[in-house]
Amino acid sequence: MDWNETRTIYLEKMEKASALLDRTIALCHKTPKEVPDETKRELKKLRPLVKRQEEKLKANQFEVAVLGLEKAGKSTLLNAWLGVEILPAMDERCTYTSCEIWSAPTENNQCYVIEYYSPKEFEKELAEKRRLIKELPKGFSERGDIEKDVQEIETYYDQIQSFLREGQYERKFSDVDEVREDLKQAIATNKAQARAIKRIVLKTIKLRADRDIIFHDVPGFNSPLKLHKTLAEDKLRRCDAILYAKQHNQPDLVDSELNMLQIADEEDPHIRVAGKIFIALTRIDNAESRQRLDERIEKARIKWADVPENRIVPVSPPARLHQLGTGGADIMRDGKKIVQDLEDMHVSDGIDELKKIVFDYIDTDRAQVLERRCKGLLSDADKYVSKVIESLLPHYPDNPKESEQARDDEEFNVFTNWWKDKWRSIQEDFAIYYTSEIMPKDHVDAPAQEHERLRQFQIAFNQLADRFAEDTLNYPDEKFEIRYRTLGLTEEGIVHPQNAHIRLREELHQKALDELNKISSDLAKALEEVIHEMGHWVFDHLWKIEKIRDGLLESSTRLHERVEHGMSTLFLRFARPAVNLFLFSPRGLRGHYIETYHSDIILFSEYYRGENAQHKHLKTFLETGAWNSGITEPTGHYLDVIDHELGKPTVTSANLDEIRTEIREDLNSLNDYLKNSI
Repeated sequence: MDWNETRTIYLEKMEKASALLDRTIALCHKTPKEVPDETKRELKKLRPLVKRQEEKLKANQFEVAVLGLEKAGKSTLLNAWLGVEILPAMDERCTYTSCEIWSAPTENNQCYVIEYYSPKEFEKELAEKRRLIKELPKGFSERGDIEKDVQEIETYYDQIQSFLREGQYERKFSDVDEVREDLKQAIATNKAQARAIKRIVLKTIKLRADRDIIFHDVPGFNSPLKLHKTLAEDKLRRCDAILYAKQHNQPDLVDSELNMLQIADEEDPHIRVAGKIFIALTRIDNAESRQRLDERIEKARIKWADVPENRIVPVSPPARLHQLGTGGADIMRDGKKIVQDLEDMHVSDGIDELKKIVFDYIDTDRAQVLERRCKGLLSDADKYVSKVIESLLPHYPDNPKESEQARDDEEFNVFTNWWKDKWRSIQEDFAIYYTSEIMPKDHVDAPAQEHERLRQFQIAFNQLADRFAEDTLNYPDEKFEIRYRTLGLTEEGIVHPQNAHIRLREELHQKALDELNKISSDLAKALEEVIHEMGHWVFDHLWKIEKIRDGLLESSTRLHERVEHGMSTLFLRFARPAVNLFLFSPRGLRGHYIETYHSDIILFSEYYRGENAQHKHLKTFLETGAWNSGITEPTGHYLDVIDHELGKPTVTSANLDEIRTEIREDLNSLNDYLKNSI
C-alpha cells in the first residue's frame, strides 16, 4: 500500500480506538476498585499516544524535528536544505524559539506568522525560572545561565510586554530577502521579541519540491533553559522523523542526548529511534585530513550502531550555500576556503545525499513505519480494554437494567461531588495545622519556626557527632604512640613515620565507617514522634477509621526501620565521602580523593553553616591543613614522597607529634563539618 491508502485505512481505525479508550477510561472511573491500578496507568499512558496519532493522520503532514546540541549547526543545515540562508546562524545561541517551515503552493502564499505568548503564560514561565534559581546551588553552570536569562528578561521587560499584547503577527512576502532580517531579529537578535515568541511558522516555496514535509527548527536540547528543553521534547513527541545534527569531531553521546533518545522511544514505543533518525555529521570541512574524517565517520557509525549506515551522512552546509551564492556575509567570505578544503579531501558537501535518503524514506518506508506504529497502538488498545473487561466480568456477570445503571451513575456522581469538596476542606485544614503546629510563623513574612522535636533532633545529632569524634576515634596520647610504633615498625626494627601515619589513618578510617552505621538508628528516633503526631491528626480527621490508622501509623518496629533506612541512606551518602576526605590519607597524598570528590567538596563548602567563615575553604584545608585560602604552601617539616598517580612530589608529616597534631586537626574538622554541613 502507498502512503495515502495506508493513511486512510488507519485513520478510521485510530478514530474508533480513540473513542473506545475514552469509554473504557470513563468506565474505570465508575468502577475504581475492580480494575487493577496497573491497567488504569497503562490506559492513561496509551490514550495520548493514540490521540496524537489520530490527529497527525487527519493533518496528513510529515513532520521532521531538526535536533542537536547547541551550536551543532541545525539552522545552517536547514538553510542548505532550502538552498538559501533564511534562518540565523551565529556564534552565540541563535535559536531562542521553535520555528516551523511549511511549503507554500505559490509565491503569493508566502508569509510568516509569529504567535506570541499570552501575558499569563509568560509570567508562569518567568516564575518557574526564578524558582529554579533559588533551588539550584551556587556555582552550578545551569544556575548561572538561568540567572543571566532572567536578568535579560528583566532588562527588556517593558519591551517584552509590548510584544505579548500583540497576540499574533503575520507578514506576506514575495522573496525571502524581504524578510530575512525580520526573521533574524525575531528568532535571535532582538532579545525582547525572541523571548515573547511562542511559535513561528514560515511558509515558503523553497520547500515546495520537498513533498509534504514540515521542518521544526528547535533550540538545542542541552540548553539550560527549561523552555528550550520543553520545546525539544514536544517536537520529539510529535515527529515522524528526526534530522539530527551532530558535529563529526564529537561522536560520543552526552547525557542530554541519551535523555533525548529515551524520550523519543517512550513516546513512540513501536518505532525505535534508530528506525526514523537521520544523522547529519556537520562541520566536516574542519577535519584535519581525509583520513581523520573517515576515522570520525567510522566512530560515529559505531556509536549509532542501530542506525543504518546510509543514514549517517557527513555534510558541510556552508559549502552548499556558498556554491549557490545564497549564503550570508560570513559564508560568502569564508565559503571559498571551505569548498577548497572539501575538494582537497575529495568529498562533497553531502546535502544532495542527505535529501535523497530522506526522500527515499518518505516515498517507500514511511507507509510501512506508519502501519507498524498503528498496528502496535491498536494491539495495545485491544490488550488493555480486554483486561478491563476481564476485571469487571466477575463483578458484573449480567447486563444490569438501564434504570439500575442510571441510578448507580447518579449515586456515584453525588458521592464524587461530595468527596471532592470534603477532601479539599481536609487538605486546607491540614495546611493550617502544619503551618501553625509543625512549622509555625510569628507573622506571614516571618521565617518558619522549627517544631520543638525537630530542634531536639539537631541537638541529638550534634551530641552523636561529638561522641563519634571523641569516644570512638581519639586515642589517648600513650595509646596513640603505641599504635604509631606498632603500625610503623619495619623489618629492620625501626619506625617508618610515613608508614605509621598511613596505617594509623587506615585504622581510624575503618573504625569511623563502622561507627557511622550506628548513628542512623539514634537519629531516626528523633523523627518518629513528629511522624506519629501528624499521623494521629489525619486519623482523627478521617473519622478515626482503623484501616487509615494502620496504614499511616505502622508498628513501631516497622516505622523505625523505614525511618532508619531513610536516614541511613541520606546521612551516609554525604558522611562517607567526608570521612574519606578527612581521614583516609595524610595531607599531601589526597590528590586522588580531592579530585574524585570534587563535587562533594563544593557542596560541603556551600552548605557549611558554622560560625567561622574561613572554614568554607575546605579544599585548601584538605591540601595544606590551613583554612586561609591565601596559603598555598604547607609549613613545617616534611618528607618528600613520589605520588605515583599524579606523578608529582607530595609531602606528609615526618614525626609523631606532627602526625598526632595533623590527625586531631582532621578529626576536629570532620566533627565540625558533620554538625554544620553534613
